[in-house]
Amino acid sequence: MMNHEHFSRKIASYFDGTLRDSEKTEFEAYVGTHSDFAEFFRKKEAEQNSLKLRVPNFALDNDTAERLEGEVREAINNLFKNDDAKLSERLGSWLKERL
Repeated sequence: MMNHEHFSRKIASYFDGTLRDSEKTEFEAYVGTHSDFAEFFRKKEAEQNSLKLRVPNFALDNDTAERLEGEVREAINNLFKNDDAKLSERLGSWLKERL
């Protein structure tokens, strides 16, 4: 039996667009026929929209993106230089070199 709990678990998938078409149709029908769930869904939708507005939306310029990618690659390579060191020690030594 489909109930509020079942459809509550599908809200995040509905927002991120990962529900199959049949699930989306079923979800929207449930929202449309259960006013108390529709109210709950609208609150979650408002929360989702509020969170989206708080996340900064910026794009890195090409130089910065390339530099960042290079640093990440270097960090990963440095993690494997000293096989006896723990991961935290390897990462710590890399950070010390950078700072």
